[in-house]
Amino acid sequence: MVALVVAAGAVLVLPEAAAAQTGAIDVAKKTCDAAIAKRLASLGTVKKNLDAAPAVASPNRATLDSQTGRVQVAAGTLKHLAGLLQARVDAAKARGKDIASAQGYVTELGLKADAATRAVEGVPAAVLPLNAAGFPGNRPPLAAARASVETARGALKGAVAAAGSAIGALKALG
Repeated sequence: MVALVVAAGAVLVLPEAAAAQTGAIDVAKKTCDAAIAKRLASLGTVKKNLDAAPAVASPNRATLDSQTGRVQVAAGTLKHLAGLLQARVDAAKARGKDIASAQGYVTELGLKADAATRAVEGVPAAVLPLNAAGFPGNRPPLAAARASVETARGALKGAVAAAGSAIGALKALG
């Protein structure tokens, strides 16, 4: 997924459009940097809570941390890509192009990345207090947490698809 995002970013930077997009890209970079900083702070809090939970075994703790961290990182990368694509959409609009399709895909990309982030927000809080003595009563919260991670995964896949469609629509605009 990261390779797709990197490749998409490389396709987006066309020499003739680079000068026109510098201002918009700088604004998008600042916005993305702020969002990434916020997500990193959130991940730090989640990791601290995870590390402090005595009932969670180290391997399980690492797995949970890895899953929620990957979703947050992927969503942040996709939001950054959405900012870059939005700059291209804005440039096409300024040239008088019909950007409706491309704008729809960029909006969808952002919404799906946000949905992925929201889907895993409550997972650590739902799972960390559980212990083996509570099983099988713990099964419903564990199943809900797993479903949340799967929801995030589906949203990320949808965001990647939207990014590909947005890139295609932007290429078609010229």
